[in-house]
Amino acid sequence: MSLYANSMQLMGNLTRDPELITLEGRKDAFGNDVKICNFGIATNRRYRNNQTGETDQETCYVDCVAFGRQAEVIHEYCEKGSPLYVSGYLRLDTWERNGVRNQKLKGVAQQISLLGAGDGTYAAQQAAAAGQTAPAAEQAAG
Repeated sequence: MSLYANSMQLMGNLTRDPELITLEGRKDAFGNDVKICNFGIATNRRYRNNQTGETDQETCYVDCVAFGRQAEVIHEYCEKGSPLYVSGYLRLDTWERNGVRNQKLKGVAQQISLLGAGDGTYAAQQAAAAGQTAPAAEQAAG
């Protein structure tokens, strides 16, 4: 019996403003135009350098894609630098250009969480979406 897993969990900051694409003429199950959001996320990994004994850090940049309502949420509430949690799976995109075969590993978002910057920005955005003021939203959450 063979077991395989393709799972991804990322928490980091967006490397660029999200790009929303609407595929007009292609409909989802609810009859809406299909939405796709392309975005990049940077994650950091801290580790101890065995040679120096100091803590080092490396950054990994991952291109991701989200679909449907998640695509709309990322595009509406996030911008370059926004913190975001993404879980999903990895997909290998392949294409050919000028006779050369290219490949790129991409993250496909299945679940997202907007993390907020800790400066009230996220609370204000959520409050605006709910028709409340930011302090009222924070009181309701806490």
